[in-house]
Amino acid sequence: ERILDVMRGISHPAPAIAADERIAFVSDRDGNNEIYLMSADGSNAINLSHHPADDRQPAFSPDGLSLAFASDRDDDSFDIYEMDVETGAVKRLTRDGSNTRPAWSPDGARIAFVSDRFGDKDVMVMKADGSRQIQLTVDVHEDDQPTWSADGASIAHVTDSGGERRIAVISSADGMEILRLTSGEGDHYHPSWLPSERADLLLFTSRRAGGEDLFAINPITGEGLRQITSAEADEREAAWSADGATIIFVSNRENAGERNIYMISSDGSNNRRLTPLGSNEDEPAWR
Repeated sequence: ERILDVMRGISHPAPAIAADERIAFVSDRDGNNEIYLMSADGSNAINLSHHPADDRQPAFSPDGLSLAFASDRDDDSFDIYEMDVETGAVKRLTRDGSNTRPAWSPDGARIAFVSDRFGDKDVMVMKADGSRQIQLTVDVHEDDQPTWSADGASIAHVTDSGGERRIAVISSADGMEILRLTSGEGDHYHPSWLPSERADLLLFTSRRAGGEDLFAINPITGEGLRQITSAEADEREAAWSADGATIIFVSNRENAGERNIYMISSDGSNNRRLTPLGSNEDEPAWR
């Protein structure tokens, strides 16, 4: 019920956060971009990647035991890697071209990602072990930032067709476009599909109001557009909690030259900062 209230504009008290919920994110607090893990209340942050390379875009496996991420640690271009969260063991999954933006399917069997191996950025899908890498988008546009529907049948992604970044939904089986969610009114990007089959909601960042703000929309019908944030700052890279009650996102609202991770209730209330001032944090993922 709380999830549906996002679209109705009904406020709730701050939701409780389970003790075992964790957030992976990227931080430069140790001098370069590393992947960190913290409790969902912002405590107990630890460096997971410990590598001089540029490590980015963490994505949890559904069971929370692994992280897929992008890194340039083995050559001049980025590739997708899998990390065991407990042991830190890392396995390389891609090798051709530059490969970024991993996103795990809800059943844990596949990983969507973005590759330029065919000349421009395309959304691709592979098995979780890196095998059977299949191209989904085959147009001449730059396609980026895939996110799965809760049933695994669809993927929302960003495309630059029409001269602006827009969000479209495609079939995860064959890449056929199902629905164009946004068009006009500035750029739209960073989609995040609610990881629950109880309701269909997609978070995304939009510049339709001038700066970067968070919006929600029904990704099945394209209806019910609702603005979540309206601060005089840039709000981006949102991610849902598993129950849809809470959102984490990146903002520079306390320091224009610095990005931090914040948490709000899904109706836009109960805002609080999770990461300390003094460094840049990006690309949070919740499990």
